Amino acid sequence: MTGALRAIGFTGGDVMASFIRESLLLSLIGGCLRYAVACLFNSVETGIGSIVTFSEITCPRPSPCARVTTADLYLEFTSPEL
Repeated sequence: MTGALRAIGFTGGDVMASFIRESLLLSLIGGCLRYAVACLFNSVETGIGSIVTFSEITCPRPSPCARVTTADLYLEFTSPEL
């Protein structure tokens, strides 16, 4: 892609700026979508069951374990991907 942009007259700095803008936009859109999905599932009750003991542990929503906080968003956008 870089070669195609350079062939039509873009400079190296323009190509780099284009990639940076595109990556920032995609990460912002992805973060907003992830936040929206988390908010939708914030009122869902989940649980995990054991076949051996036939017991179940539930985590009703909303609960502190399910809330998305500002610190969560900060860590999401600042932590490096593995």
